Amino acid sequence: MDVRFVAPDLRKLDGLDAEAIAVPVHSDERPLRGTTGLLDWRLSGRFSQLLVRGRLTGREGERVLVPGAGRLAFDKIVLIGAGPSARLDRDHARRVIAAMLEVLDGLRIRRAALALPGRTWELLDATAAMETLAPKILEPHEQDAITIVDHADEHRVMQRALESARRKHRADAG
Repeated sequence: MDVRFVAPDLRKLDGLDAEAIAVPVHSDERPLRGTTGLLDWRLSGRFSQLLVRGRLTGREGERVLVPGAGRLAFDKIVLIGAGPSARLDRDHARRVIAAMLEVLDGLRIRRAALALPGRTWELLDATAAMETLAPKILEPHEQDAITIVDHADEHRVMQRALESARRKHRADAG
């Protein structure tokens, strides 16, 4: 699987070649921040409206599919409930990432973007976030390419963590 990186900037996101983006929503994150907040802003507060109406809560396990509505580079936005931010640790992040990939697989998405849980509030550092993601994306999935949305100054750190996980995976398999 090809893994790329992009900064959480609307102009950068507009240039992505992705069919869908998956983003976490914490149950105690109000207003929405990070990539989720940027997408909400671009969609004129659609996610915020879902929150107000109770159709989106951010509880762990929640999955909400929202169309990009022609205002974004991707057709689909997958909102994944991440529960309370205080509970986020590597195991919790691993479950949220697994839910993201499961939904993307179910939708048969080939090119996707992901905003990793814990990164908006820096509850997980870049290395920990990538070490949490790497084993999941090294498993077979529908995606040919995944773009990780994170701060540009963390891309190199994340790339090193991914390469380390790939070497370990090859060593364990071979």
